[in-house]
Amino acid sequence: MRWGQLSRNPLDAADPPRAKGDGSREMHTWTTDQLRGFLNAVADDRLWPLWYLVALTGMRRGEAIGLRWRDVDLEAGRLSVRRALIPINREVVVSEPKTAKGRRVVVLDPGTIEVLKGQAARQLDEQSQWDEGWVETGLVFT
Repeated sequence: MRWGQLSRNPLDAADPPRAKGDGSREMHTWTTDQLRGFLNAVADDRLWPLWYLVALTGMRRGEAIGLRWRDVDLEAGRLSVRRALIPINREVVVSEPKTAKGRRVVVLDPGTIEVLKGQAARQLDEQSQWDEGWVETGLVFT
């Protein structure tokens, strides 16, 4: 348009993107006491290590359930987010992070490292109790 090459601006016919909201919805997060209460309430749950990891790292649900042991370095105290498991139409689909920001390293505190060590021990114990039909997935949470 500035160079006089077009007779009209094609953007005049385009609809602007819609806002995802008016910004008035405030994100509600749990307080420390509410989080502690939740973790205490699910302390006997088989997935307690999953809830703990999500709560203390901020990982998304799909990232946590897609976490593989090969992406966890307990000695260095970190894990790498490289994929997510996403339910779509009653199927679980493996999804790569869409952006470089989504592919990231998460630093683990000593308490989370101990929880993951306990998860590994429990998983090995369960594996030894199962028959030869066991299929190793490499997933941290099965």
